Amino acid sequence: MKKKFGLSAILAISFAVSALLSPGLVKAEEAPKPEVVVDLGTPQYYDSETGVTYSRIYQNTENGFEEISFEEFKASEKKSEEARAEIAAIQRSQDQQSLSNISPLANPIYVENTYIETFHGTNEKVSSDMNCPSASSGCAIEHAFSLTKTESFQAGLDFSIKQLITVGASFNWQTSATTSTTYIINIPKGAKGSVWFRPYYRYTGGTYHPSFGSPYSVYGMSPKKLSSGQLDGLIFGIIN
Repeated sequence: MKKKFGLSAILAISFAVSALLSPGLVKAEEAPKPEVVVDLGTPQYYDSETGVTYSRIYQNTENGFEEISFEEFKASEKKSEEARAEIAAIQRSQDQQSLSNISPLANPIYVENTYIETFHGTNEKVSSDMNCPSASSGCAIEHAFSLTKTESFQAGLDFSIKQLITVGASFNWQTSATTSTTYIINIPKGAKGSVWFRPYYRYTGGTYHPSFGSPYSVYGMSPKKLSSGQLDGLIFGIIN
C-alpha cells in the first residue's frame, strides 16, 4: 500500500531538501566556532591594591591558551611598568644628546638602540558588561571574540621613516596580528562581569639619520605574533 502525504508534509520535505542543497542556509548554532574554548571559571583572585576581582587568567602561547597564576599576572604588570619607565628614560636621554654633531649620511637610515621583546599594551575590553540577575543561582556565559592589533609609531613620522624602522628593527616586523577564541565565564548572582585581553607588542627605539639635518630619536611597536599566527597576550575576566 502506498503512503499518502498531505500538503503540509510535502512542503516540510521540500524545505528540508532545499536547506541541504543551499549552502547559505545554516542554523546559527551550527556555525563553526573557534577550536579552543577558554574557561575563565568563577572569581578567583582579589587584588587588594586595585580592588579588582579577577577570574582565571590565561596567556596565549605557541601551544594555545595556558593558565597562569595571579603572581605571574602581577609580575607581568610590573615588568610592563618597568619597560615603560625604561623607554621613557631612553627617550629623554636621546633627546638630550647633542645629535647635531653627527654628520648627515648620503642615505637616511634607522639605527636601533633599544629592543624590548615583550611590551604590554593597554587592556582591551572584548565583551560587553554581562549582568547576572540576583534571582538566579549564577550565570555561565559563553561567547566568541576576535581582536586585531596593528603596528604603531611615534606621532608625526612620515611613511618613509616608518619603513626604515620596520626594516631596521632587530626582529621580524608584523603589521598586524589577530587573536580569536571562545570563552566561558561564570558570574555570581547579582554581579557583573566582562572579559579583557592584554595584547603584547615588540618595541624598537633608536635614531633616525636623515640625509639632511640633525638625527633624532624615533620608535615603533609591532604586535607580537606567535608561530600559530595568533596575537600574543593575556585573557582574563573582571567581576564586580
